[in-house]
Amino acid sequence: MQSEWRLSFHGLLQGEEDGGILGLASHLARDRLAEAARFAETEALFESPPPLAGPFFGYFDPLRERMEVGSIDAPGFRHLIRQYAPVALTHGSWVAPLAGTATGHRRPFARLFRYHADGGARRVREGYRRLLAGQGIGLPEVMDEAFIRDGSLLDAAFLPAVLWLAIARSPQGLFPELLGMLLGQALGLLPFRALMARRCPSAIRGGTSLGPLLGPAIPHDAGLDPISTLVEDHLESARIVLGRQGVEHAWHRIRNGLLVQFLAERGLCRSAVEAWETRRSSDRHVAVLAILQAKRAYALGQHRDKTLGDRRIEDWLAPGADLGGLLDALAASDLVDPAAPLQSRFLASLSPGGAMYRVFRDDEIATLVEWIGGLRESKSSIREPPVSVAAEPPRGFHATPAANKIQKKMFAGKGAGSKDPRVLFHRLLNPEQYPEELPAARSLVQRFLRKTATALRGPMRGQDLRFFPYGPDALKARIDAIHHRAVAAYRPFVPPPRLDREEYRWLLTRLAPLVLVDGCWLQKAAWLDGRHAPVAARLLAIYTDEIGGGDPDQNHANIFRRLLEGEGIRLPELTSAEFVAWPGFSAALFDLPAYLLAISQFPRTFLPEILGLNLAIELSGLGAFYMSVVDEMRYLGLDPAIVSVHLASDNLASGHAALAREAVMIYLDGVGSDFGHEELDRHWRRVSLGYSSLRIVPRRAFAVLLTRALLRFGPARLKKTALGWRGAVGA
Repeated sequence: MQSEWRLSFHGLLQGEEDGGILGLASHLARDRLAEAARFAETEALFESPPPLAGPFFGYFDPLRERMEVGSIDAPGFRHLIRQYAPVALTHGSWVAPLAGTATGHRRPFARLFRYHADGGARRVREGYRRLLAGQGIGLPEVMDEAFIRDGSLLDAAFLPAVLWLAIARSPQGLFPELLGMLLGQALGLLPFRALMARRCPSAIRGGTSLGPLLGPAIPHDAGLDPISTLVEDHLESARIVLGRQGVEHAWHRIRNGLLVQFLAERGLCRSAVEAWETRRSSDRHVAVLAILQAKRAYALGQHRDKTLGDRRIEDWLAPGADLGGLLDALAASDLVDPAAPLQSRFLASLSPGGAMYRVFRDDEIATLVEWIGGLRESKSSIREPPVSVAAEPPRGFHATPAANKIQKKMFAGKGAGSKDPRVLFHRLLNPEQYPEELPAARSLVQRFLRKTATALRGPMRGQDLRFFPYGPDALKARIDAIHHRAVAAYRPFVPPPRLDREEYRWLLTRLAPLVLVDGCWLQKAAWLDGRHAPVAARLLAIYTDEIGGGDPDQNHANIFRRLLEGEGIRLPELTSAEFVAWPGFSAALFDLPAYLLAISQFPRTFLPEILGLNLAIELSGLGAFYMSVVDEMRYLGLDPAIVSVHLASDNLASGHAALAREAVMIYLDGVGSDFGHEELDRHWRRVSLGYSSLRIVPRRAFAVLLTRALLRFGPARLKKTALGWRGAVGA
């Protein structure tokens, strides 16, 4: 029962934190993509890109001709919707990785995130669950291990969902293939959905929430937008960079993505139809055996020396003889005609004037007719050919020669587990190239949390770091007090500013490793949706705002990029090795960003710490410091948008700070309700530790900046520069 597809499904949906299942799922996906490439070559399908400006929809007619996978009777609808449950109940769950820190700011990924985030994926999942319940189908919760152990679900039922989940986990390396899968979905080139829709009662098909799953295929090209636009943009980018050869290569990868999902759904179709017919055939077989058993005693002595197969009929009917063998012999004989059951010679003998007229009742004859007709379906069941992979798997992005030189110099001898935060920062932003870094990430988080715990045992500075027993009212009072002090400290701006323009530019540049990963600590909050849905909903609301809700222009990191570009500051691409090697960045500046990226990899293991850390971050964006920075930046002619957006969105009324507080309270109240006060206190201490870590982790960076500021600006400006950095990171 625990097939690779089932295990991959469960691990991918859970947001597997050890990397093992992710490697298995990636291998399975790449094997299937290679099979799709072989299928395209064998069938000579779609060698050239479609005419995007012409009859785009009709270009894929050859694939529609290959969608026929057999038929299924009306009662089989319940069987079909059961087998599609792994796909339907995870509809849209694969979207979250597209909006990760390394990709969420880029326009294609942002557009896909917005397209699906606005598509009502949750409503589809909930609607499908209601559909199952309405049909009397009970399945375990999709996040539970019992779901993949359910024996009523075929192994093939998990493959289409695994492909969505696995390929989306490689948004940089497999983006063209993901586009192809989305294109196939938009075109309605999904055989299982087509078969399911044909058998779906009209009353059910009309449900708005299930339209994306059970509705008819898109009838014309207009429905393809924005997917066709994304395909066109991707091909155009390939043309600009690599010319015609690049376009063909990019198109083949898109095509393979389209075909991999087509083949997976077609395989599920065939498996489901075959399983249904086997079940129906088995039911009919049992029913006919019961009829023969009831007639056996009266049939003995009536057939003399007549034979069936290689035996006398009298021998088949003898007490203790195998009636199943008699039935198999009848099925193999020319007495039955599965193609035209009513024309069978056997049935003719039951008609008036026949040798066995009135031996069988009308209802028994109807069962015999159904059994004979089922013989054709059983004999013609189409099996999916076995998987054979020979084609080279698609490759991800490759580092530039310059990046390779920098990696050799900086990362020399620094394998998995290196304590240099720059190494881990770079590798966590490139997880497809460095899937082995999770243990190093876990180790870094544990190291910084231990450092925080040690620091908290010493003399404390700042009232908000002092531990207090948890209670909803006590937490609210502490947060309100912190907020009140922060706001009350604001004074109207009076020139000159604390930092001059050059000092601001210098400081903002050094903040880039931190600000460009804004929100990253919540990038995998979606994996909490099953067990901690109310908490996940609030964390995801915060993260969605951080990445601009799918609008790259509103993405916080992009707002900061525009500020730097407006000042003529050019930094290497965030995910490149050149970025961490940029001369203006010291290793210490990556302590906090690497910590945030690392803890984000373990949303379940470190959930209490993430909740506390998130609360501290959102509260740090409120009050006098940010308000004063906005005033000073405006005075100096610097765009304060990156600061203003945090002042607006982090508010304690209903913004991020309020959501962060609610998430903590919901989580802790749930722990207390389920496990008691002792466990509540333990988790509260972990939340508090995460909260305090925001002050402790960047201390080394603060010290390094003080030293560098001293060297660059001199002692007279040191204190002001230090104040700017301290407020920026909440140190």
